Order: sequence, then C-alpha cells, then structure tokens
Amino acid sequence: MKTEPRLILFDIDGTLIRTHGAGLRAIEKAVEISISKDLKDTRVIPHGRTDQQIISSYLSQVNIKTTKPLLDKIFKIYPEILKTELKNCNGEFLPGVYELLVRLYSASDVYLGIATGNIKNGAWIKLEHFKIAKYFVGGGFGDGYNDRVPLVCDAINSISEKLKIDFTKVAVCGDTPFDIISGQKNSCFTLGIGTGRYSVSELKKYHPDLAVKSLKNKNVLNSLLKF
Repeated sequence: MKTEPRLILFDIDGTLIRTHGAGLRAIEKAVEISISKDLKDTRVIPHGRTDQQIISSYLSQVNIKTTKPLLDKIFKIYPEILKTELKNCNGEFLPGVYELLVRLYSASDVYLGIATGNIKNGAWIKLEHFKIAKYFVGGGFGDGYNDRVPLVCDAINSISEKLKIDFTKVAVCGDTPFDIISGQKNSCFTLGIGTGRYSVSELKKYHPDLAVKSLKNKNVLNSLLKF
C-alpha cells in the first residue's frame, strides 16, 4: 500500500550540528565591519532566533537602527566570514543525526527540508560544509523574518510547489521552544530535541508531540515515519 508523502523539516544549529559559535562569531564580525564599531560589550542569545533578530539585537545595543540597506550590507560580507569560521570551529554532528538522515532519505515517500533562522545562503554553507546538503530538497530560511512561524510556512509552500506535492503530513524538528511553537502554529507534528540550550524537561513544557534527549533515541525514526 502506498504511504502518504511526509515532509520532515529540520532546524540546523543545535539540532543537526554543533559549530561552537561559528555562526554567531561570523555575524558579530560582519556587523562590526559594517558599522565600524566594536561589539565586545554586547550580549546576544541566538538560540531559536533568526539571523535578522540576532543582528537587530546587536545593533540596538549600540543604538543603531536596523534598516534594510544595513542588513543587506551585513549579509553581503557574512558568507565568506562564515566559511572561515566553519573551517576553524571543529564542528560536529549531534548524536544520531547522520544515521537518521540516511535512513529517512532512503525511506519511501519521505522528503527532508530545512526550517531555520539562518539566512538561506548561510544555511546552505553550513550544510555543504558538513556534506549533508544533498539530503534536503529545500526549506524556509530567516531572510527578512523576525519570527520562525512564517518561515516554516515558507518551507512547506516552497517545497510543495517544487515537488508538486500537497503535503498534509509535515513534521518540524528542533532544539528550542521556538521550533516547537512554529511547528504547532503550522499544524505540524513537532519533535523537540534536547541537544541545544534547552533540556528535554524544558522542551516538554511546550507540549511537542515527542521530546527526546538526542536523535539517537530509538523512537525518533519510527515516529517520523508514522506520525
């Protein structure tokens, strides 16, 4: 019997990979170059935020308004800085990630996508650096967004259009409450993963359909194939 197509969307940082702050350092350096100011006295919590939110937080702390021309300037130089940071970060896959991607990618009627706060260019640079870009058909990205909810909607719509499939079964997998909430608001199955800043018990407060310590959990594959 033919199974109903499933779209499984993954966050990147803290969910698939750990880069030990490479992305944040790259953003900080790009902002410093663009505004000719030192950001050493600023502090940003990046977990679950979009790149645009992170930049706006830096800028507000040095009393600079976030504008589209300034964002464009920052995002123009950010990718090359990110590539350098990734080369030097000793990054790694989080537990169970690679094995899960291989199993899901080979499953019938299962398609993998991205739902991340990273800008599109930055997201693909990270995925290509870790040699897993081939597993994903597309996604929703943080370009222009201060909220994850619409980028999940973008991911679903863009991939549906690309593949000519009207997905009625979609999962959102991530390591922060923002991932869970964005999935719930788009009527998706939600998987919370305790490999980032938030513990499993903290993630469970947001009522995901499943919360696990890592993607090594044996329930993950079965749940994503049968939700």
